[in-house]
Amino acid sequence: MLSELRSFQNKAGKSIALQCSMPIEWGTTGMNVFELNYEWRPFESNPGEEYTYPGQVTAYLRNHYTSAVYRWAIYRERPDRDSFFVGQCKNLSERLLLYLPFSRGREPETKRVRDVLRNERRKGSIIKLQWLWFEDFNIISKEYKGEGTLISPRGMHFDHVRTMMEGFALAVQDHVHGEILNCVSGPIERRIR
Repeated sequence: MLSELRSFQNKAGKSIALQCSMPIEWGTTGMNVFELNYEWRPFESNPGEEYTYPGQVTAYLRNHYTSAVYRWAIYRERPDRDSFFVGQCKNLSERLLLYLPFSRGREPETKRVRDVLRNERRKGSIIKLQWLWFEDFNIISKEYKGEGTLISPRGMHFDHVRTMMEGFALAVQDHVHGEILNCVSGPIERRIR
């Protein structure tokens, strides 16, 4: 049972603290705390040059970034109207090509995001492509004493790690000041959630 979810700023960027209390029927009322320092960092087309949509996929971008949890951040004139699309991929340059205006990617979700990016660019919104950086952490098994699994940004080539961290990114994304494009599609559904 999730009892508290807090996100706060610190010197290293953002940090999240999750406090989970176990129901009494599990035989304990212990409290576990999960704290993770993370931040969204810009992808670079070349060293020191932030990628801008709809920029080309450079050799640097192709060679420097592979598997990632990423987000398209769409910043509008009114900050309370910002939008975000969070995703994950095994090959960033191939995925990025699908979102560019000349792409012929036919998957409905890809096409929808590509259309949103095109329309927002026409309106003058600032569009940034960012990747999720976080401090390494371990998941320790109570069943196998002393054994743990290291979760690291360098381990994003594992499908299950990317999927888990994409879920984390969606859970901590600011739902109050921005619309999450891949969670809901219409205003009625947003009100229901």
